Amino acid sequence: MSTQWKKRNASQATPKVVVLGGINRDYVILGQRLPRAGETVLGQELLVGPGGKGANQAVGAHRLGAEVSLIGAVGSDATGEALLQGLTEEGVDVSHVSITSKSVSGTALILVDSTGEKMIGTVVGANRHVTVAQVRKARRVIEAADVLLLQFEIPMPALREAARLAYRAGVTVILDAGPPIKSPEILWQHIHILRANATEAEALSGLRIRDERTSRRAGATLLKRGLQAVILPTEQESDLMLWNGSEAILPWFQVKTVDATGAGDAFAAGLAVGLGEGLSLIEAGRLGSAAAALKITRKGAQAGMPTRQQTHHLLLTLPQGGS
Repeated sequence: MSTQWKKRNASQATPKVVVLGGINRDYVILGQRLPRAGETVLGQELLVGPGGKGANQAVGAHRLGAEVSLIGAVGSDATGEALLQGLTEEGVDVSHVSITSKSVSGTALILVDSTGEKMIGTVVGANRHVTVAQVRKARRVIEAADVLLLQFEIPMPALREAARLAYRAGVTVILDAGPPIKSPEILWQHIHILRANATEAEALSGLRIRDERTSRRAGATLLKRGLQAVILPTEQESDLMLWNGSEAILPWFQVKTVDATGAGDAFAAGLAVGLGEGLSLIEAGRLGSAAAALKITRKGAQAGMPTRQQTHHLLLTLPQGGS
């Protein structure tokens, strides 16, 4: 595999991205430090807003210039109604989001310290009710996409079916491997690119990432599953990209961290949009890195997703790895 990913419809100006993922309401407490086990820590600020990895990535991809459809589920409650309205106002197609009375809408409780580090607890809620039948109803939009973006907030049967449909139609399939799970072997044959943080990579590979060398070992292990490319952190303020016997290091943009929640989602959105536009894997990774850097300078996972103009400005003005 080369690092150049061609769009399936070269005459199409706007890339089409389909996201299958979670939709949540986020409750974020900003404080000086994170609590230890059994400890109560006073926070300074409470933020309540839309979240969920799928919804975050959908909004992020749309703000970066893609036509985006989201497949997911919300509860038949006031929260679900508000989440759908917010996504619609952002320009995301939610016609394939189901509304269920079987569960409340997904919820996340997030603690963020003064350095931007975070702890997250979630109630999956309605997200667990996304079905294979629902995915099949969205078959046309999946097969017409340039990129399908997946995460692990949705039941595995639905993920597998969406990946199968997209892969067979020649759609680039990206898996953003959060929240961490072990051994999703059933998915590998239909995934092109895996992006994971250190915790997620350890769960999938069994190897702990401590530096560039261990990141490379974990990446090589994951490539053996049949993936075409893997993107992992090095724990040295950079990401390692591995593909077809080649590799590249993407240094992180040095910015002031305010809230790291959603940074991985911003990266995944940028990667998906870049590949959908026909950028090389490295170029798309740089777009993702810039989007992630801008996200962590802002409060709120979804609210902090940057626009393409803002991301382009960062790429032009701040060298990657510079200050």
